[in-house]
Amino acid sequence: ELDLLEYVNDLNSQTSFHTAETNKCLLDPGLLNKPGCPPMPDLNRMEYNCVTNYPEDLGCAPNRLPVWPGVLWSERPAVMAFEWTESFVKVWRIPEAEIPEDISADKPHPDTWDDRWLIAYYPFAASEISKPG
Repeated sequence: ELDLLEYVNDLNSQTSFHTAETNKCLLDPGLLNKPGCPPMPDLNRMEYNCVTNYPEDLGCAPNRLPVWPGVLWSERPAVMAFEWTESFVKVWRIPEAEIPEDISADKPHPDTWDDRWLIAYYPFAASEISKPG
């Protein structure tokens, strides 16, 4: 399960991903915190473990900082977009004034979007290669 705005009305909101114990997923922090790139800490503090079993296990939440409270999300209109492939999930927040033509034309090309819009990244396949199991 992908939550695009977890806790939006309660805390600073973030994206989160949740898997069951039967479909474990542990993201490789090295893929999310590369030198020269904005870090994406696991805001759920689960060490990038996406298994969810409340209240102890909250799933993984690698997000670019800062994250905002709900009121700031509503004051700063934007498009939330995500790309879900067999290998990864990426989440973008694109400010309303900067929405690219490909989105307006309903023909999105995420590989052409500005990196500063990327707010979350879940590198499932690469993590499985570097940290099997």
